[in-house]
Amino acid sequence: MNNDKGDCVYHPGELEVYDGDDFWADHDEDCHGVIDTEEMRKMFPEGFMWDCCEVKGDEPGCKESRHRPSRFFP
Repeated sequence: MNNDKGDCVYHPGELEVYDGDDFWADHDEDCHGVIDTEEMRKMFPEGFMWDCCEVKGDEPGCKESRHRPSRFFP
């Protein structure tokens, strides 16, 4: 199996709430729940932006590398 550069595409940053357009305009946190949660990031990635490259949460990763094993195990 090859492990070439580009086999692992990812974002090294964090997802932040994106308020640059009207995506969340009709979302009332008192009624619909908190926006900035893991569940909302999974359900509505286009409503968030990566802080590493400033693209929306549903865009492909901005970094490419080889796959590397995790150095930390839970």
